[in-house]
Amino acid sequence: TFPGTSEIVTITSDGTFFDWTSTLGVDAVIVKGGPNANLYVYDPPDESLGDDGLSSPINPNNDEPYAISHIEFCYDFEVDVTKTADTTFTRTHEWDIEKSVTPATWDLFTGDAGTSEYTVAVTKTGFTDSDWAVSGTVAIENNTPFLATIEDVTDVISEFVEPAAVDCGGAFPFPLPSGESLHCTYWTALPDGTDRTNTATVETSG
Repeated sequence: TFPGTSEIVTITSDGTFFDWTSTLGVDAVIVKGGPNANLYVYDPPDESLGDDGLSSPINPNNDEPYAISHIEFCYDFEVDVTKTADTTFTRTHEWDIEKSVTPATWDLFTGDAGTSEYTVAVTKTGFTDSDWAVSGTVAIENNTPFLATIEDVTDVISEFVEPAAVDCGGAFPFPLPSGESLHCTYWTALPDGTDRTNTATVETSG
């Protein structure tokens, strides 16, 4: 009905223009009236959870919008993907150690005794970093009402040709039922500690 509320979309109207809100990201809205329709596109760049002041096309006979015959909301269900990225490296500290003793020698007769004071001076001179690496998890949650088939999971780090090794505990395609989740792990060595971008991509079908 128009206006009204469905499981996903709520529509309010003043009789000519209408506003809408949604619990799911909407890609586009098609508003039909008269012989034509208005198309409101939101994605790209981003899906929308609401808009206001929408109408059907203008009737050239009165310069007012046609009466709305029907509205179509275009959306798709998507799995939720989150990830972590934990970096590690080895730091080897470098030190200078100087030892001295005062006095350095003693000339003693049998039965004599002497005491020397030993000094050890330790100075940190720097450090060397090595063995850089990054690891983490990629969590996939199917919060849609349908079965989602996970076709592939990749993790790519900027400046790298080869993606990181990802282990999801099984082979693809992987069926992920509604309400279920899949956790994958990844790891790769890094050449240095330069700032990089780590991007996980999950390909699905269904």
